[in-house]
Amino acid sequence: MDDGFEGLPDKPISEHPNDVTKEGLQQIEAAVTAAQQAHAAAQASGDRAAMATASRELRYWSARRATAPVVPESEDRSQARFGHTVTIVRDDVREQTFRIVGEDEADPHAEHCRTYRRLRERYSERGSATW
Repeated sequence: MDDGFEGLPDKPISEHPNDVTKEGLQQIEAAVTAAQQAHAAAQASGDRAAMATASRELRYWSARRATAPVVPESEDRSQARFGHTVTIVRDDVREQTFRIVGEDEADPHAEHCRTYRRLRERYSERGSATW
């Protein structure tokens, strides 16, 4: 039976390096496992739409895992580096703390930031950040 359903296009993959923390790799691996389980469930039920969605997720997370080098956290605290937790002082004197992580691990609600280059450029020059 042709229900007119077609596969979904791939999710875009960032052109930026896919550096991850140890925790970030664990999150990617969990996403791969979840996609595999969703795909198996969709196959078992014959749900083609769910199968297409799970296949797209599995392709995306498998590609991210294949290009995800774990970057060990540096002991050098003289500069903000990947994996570090940094505190910045904003122009209005509020302090804000972030952990510098990879794109897939970034979560503003968890204070995980992937834009560390901008943070470093802005606050290192002013001397208003602690690393």
